[in-house]
Amino acid sequence: MPARKVPVEFGEWRPDVALLDTQFAADVENVFAGVNSYLPFPSLRALSNFALPAPARGLFSARTTTGEWRIYAGTATRLYRYSSSLGWVDISRATGGDYHLRTDDLWMFEQSGDHIVAVNANDPPQWAVISTGAAFEALPGNPPNATNVRQMGDFLFLSGLAEPNQRPRERAEHVGKTARFCKRHRF
Repeated sequence: MPARKVPVEFGEWRPDVALLDTQFAADVENVFAGVNSYLPFPSLRALSNFALPAPARGLFSARTTTGEWRIYAGTATRLYRYSSSLGWVDISRATGGDYHLRTDDLWMFEQSGDHIVAVNANDPPQWAVISTGAAFEALPGNPPNATNVRQMGDFLFLSGLAEPNQRPRERAEHVGKTARFCKRHRF
C-alpha cells in the first residue's frame, strides 16, 4: 500500500527578511513555485547512457556566454566535460599527470566569466575556458592549493588553503582587461 501524501507547510520565501524568529524561508531549493505552495521536482531520469570511468568526486554545470550549459565532473585522478554525442571527454591538464584527491576529498568548481575553476586540497587550482571546451591548466598567479573556491563580484576567492598560515587568498580577473593578480588578505 503506497504511503499517504501529507502536505508539509513551509514558510513563504522572503530572502530580504531577518531569519531570527520568523516563519519565512530564506533559501528554497529543489522545488517549483506553485500558486499557493511549493511543488516537488518531477522524478529523476538518466541524463544519458554514458558513465564516468570512475566514481564522481565533484559535479558542476556552467553557462557559456551564448547561454548554453556545460557539465563538468571530477574523479580522483581526472577532470571531464560532458558531450551529448561523445559522453564524458577527458579534459585534464596536459602537464603534471593525474590529480591526487585524498579518499575523503572532493572537487569544488566555480564559474568566473567564461572560465571554470576547479580546486582540491592536493593539486594546484585548475581553470579552463568554458566556451571552447579546452583542457584544464594551472590557474595563473601561483595560487595555493585550496579546498573551496567562490566568485564574489569580480573576485575569485580561494579558502581552505593548504598553507600553514591559512589566510584566504583572492584572485581577480577583470573582464576586458589584461591585469591579473593574486594576493592574500588576513580575515
